[in-house]
Amino acid sequence: MMWLALAYQACGREQDCIDTYKWLENNHPVPKMKKQAADLRYIMEAPKLELSPEERVTIPLLNSEDSWVKKGSRKAYTPRYNPAAGATKAQNKSYWDSVDWDAPVPNFIPDKWYYRVAWLLLIVGVTVYLNWHYGTGAGP
Repeated sequence: MMWLALAYQACGREQDCIDTYKWLENNHPVPKMKKQAADLRYIMEAPKLELSPEERVTIPLLNSEDSWVKKGSRKAYTPRYNPAAGATKAQNKSYWDSVDWDAPVPNFIPDKWYYRVAWLLLIVGVTVYLNWHYGTGAGP
C-alpha cells in the first residue's frame, strides 16, 4: 500500500495519498511501516513553500558543441583486446554494440575429475577420523 500512496503523490492526488497514509497508520501490522506512513503523511500535510524563480537553482544545458572541450581533443576509445571496435565507426554503430558481454571463464581452479575425487576422499577421511576420535569417546 505504500507504493500506492507514493503513486498518488506522483500523480498529484495529494488527498488520496494522505488518506492512504492514514489507513496504513491505523491498519498495517508492521510497526515500522506505521511509523513510516505517519512520517510521510506529516510531510504531505506540511505547508508548501512558494519559491520565486530567483530562488530556484538553474542548471544550464550543455549543447553538443561543448565550449569547455578543446577541439580535436576527443578521440574514440578503442580497446586493445577488441580490434574490431575501430571498424564500427564507419558503420555508424556505437561502442556498446562492439563490446563482448560474455564474462571470462576463471582458470584458477582446474576442472579435472581427479581433483573432485581427491576432495571427496579428503572430506570423507576427515569426517571418519573426527567421528572415530571425538564421536564415540573411545578414541586414543
